[in-house]
Amino acid sequence: MRTIAEIRKQNAFKLAERSANFENDALETIKRAEKAMRSFYRLAGFSVRKFYIENNSETYNLKRSEEMEKKELAWIDRVRGYLKEFHADVCFCGLYPSIIDEKKNNGGGIHDLQLTAWYC
Repeated sequence: MRTIAEIRKQNAFKLAERSANFENDALETIKRAEKAMRSFYRLAGFSVRKFYIENNSETYNLKRSEEMEKKELAWIDRVRGYLKEFHADVCFCGLYPSIIDEKKNNGGGIHDLQLTAWYC
C-alpha cells in the first residue's frame, strides 16, 4: 500500500512527463510539476473549506464569501498558468477540482487525468 505522499509524488512525475521540456531537463520539469501539484492540492483544500463556510448558517458571511470567491478565482488562474506547460487545465465537476487534459477538452467532453490523491 502506498502513502498519499507517494501517490502525489508519482502524480507530479506523470504530469512532468507531459511537458515538451521533460527529455531536455527532467529534474527542473519535475520540480515545476511538483509546484503545480502542490498549488492544485492547496486550491482543492481551500475550495472545500470555502464550500463548508458558505453552506453553514453559523459561519456564512457575505463579505467573507466575496473575498474567498475572489481569492479562489485568482488561485484557479495561477494553477492554470502552472499547468499550461503540461497541456492540462483545472475543472470543477463537483466539490473537488480535477486536472484535465486540455487537448481532449474539445466539444464539451472532459478527460480527467486522474492526478488527484485526497486524504479521504
